[in-house]
Amino acid sequence: MKRTGIILFIFMSLLQYISALDWIDEHVDDSHIVNSDPEEVPSAIGLPLQSDLEAEKERQNDPIILPDDIEEPRSETQKVEIVDDKPSRHKAFYIDFSQTELQHAQTLENLSLSTQAHAAYNRAIDVAAVKGRESLLQAILARAGFYLRHRDLDGAESDYRAAMELIDIERRYALAEYVAGVYAQQGFWEESLPWYSRKIGADPKSVSGYTERAYAYVKLNRYRTALLDYDVALSLTDDANTKARIEFEKAKLYFALGDKERADLSFSRSPQTAPHLRIRAEFYRSENRLDEAIQAYEKLVNKNPQTASEHALYAEWLALQGRADEAQIEFEKAVGLAPQDPSIVARRAHFFMEQQEFDLALQDYTRAINLDVDAAHRYADRARLLDKMKAYDLAIADFSRAIDLEPTRAFRYNERAGSYRRRGQVQLALNDYAQALRLDPGNVTAQRGWSELQHQR
Repeated sequence: MKRTGIILFIFMSLLQYISALDWIDEHVDDSHIVNSDPEEVPSAIGLPLQSDLEAEKERQNDPIILPDDIEEPRSETQKVEIVDDKPSRHKAFYIDFSQTELQHAQTLENLSLSTQAHAAYNRAIDVAAVKGRESLLQAILARAGFYLRHRDLDGAESDYRAAMELIDIERRYALAEYVAGVYAQQGFWEESLPWYSRKIGADPKSVSGYTERAYAYVKLNRYRTALLDYDVALSLTDDANTKARIEFEKAKLYFALGDKERADLSFSRSPQTAPHLRIRAEFYRSENRLDEAIQAYEKLVNKNPQTASEHALYAEWLALQGRADEAQIEFEKAVGLAPQDPSIVARRAHFFMEQQEFDLALQDYTRAINLDVDAAHRYADRARLLDKMKAYDLAIADFSRAIDLEPTRAFRYNERAGSYRRRGQVQLALNDYAQALRLDPGNVTAQRGWSELQHQR
């Protein structure tokens, strides 16, 4: 009897429990509750679970990431390329994203999920700390790059310094070079300077260290300090080509500083290649030393006899000196080398127009248009010539075509208005000046033209 009572009591308790569960299902909203089944739920940000981390502890550390046979990278911002036949004794440095955790963080960052990516980089560092120093170094550098891409310079600098503390002394040159290059590539020139200095500190005979830091100073407009670094670099190298390139950089700085005598001296020691000769010729031209400018352009043509643009440039300078016959010969060479280049043909047309050879100029402008039918400025060039020839109807037609191709350029309407005025069509000229002012209310030419025509009416 006692047993029957106990069984009956248990049965009644179960019924009450089931009734309570039914009441909860009916009255409580559980839609916000997340399934907590560990088999179906990943970690908060998709990184490995605790079980994965435990497994990682049993794995060996990652292999070394800096192979012995990799070349030392040169900074893309480096203007003076250092030529050294001797192999570098410094290993290059780069980040290995093969770690699963870093791959996940990078994926989140690529999806513009910055908050989640930041948490993922933090988690990657925690995981890497278990693997070993090399993995931790890679994770810290990866997060530093994340900070830098998001303009958190303090966070990036903190991580880069932490990375420096993790490595051996013999690797500090490579890391300093890497960090300085990262800063420079993203335009953080001020931040790159201490790292170029660390690179120099790790190897005081590094020519590239001084030239790269000099270029950073140039980007910061600290020309005199840059010259000091270039002078040190000159003292460290015996390579003639490297010396010549450094002298070229110094020449540009002296020129910017107004020291013409030193600029001239450094230019004379610079390489005789086309890009260097071109800038040297511009230097002489700016000093109104036209004979020396012409000599530089002549050398430029001799260096690149098959380059049409060099012949055209030389021809333009000959024309400025009044040596029209020689200029025409150079233009003939230029067009002969690039008969399908509309810009070369148009440059010869400009020359013919300046020489009052209007028929020849018209032929070349038309040829340039046929080679580049959708370029508004080609029609405008021919229109100016036709206006000069007083063929106003044809000029207006070409100006109209240029406007069709570039309807939002105010100066195009000003040019056509000028032809209308010379043709005596005042109202049409006023309409064009008005349209130019709609597009550019501060356009002085349109304001003046409108005012003059209003007074004439």
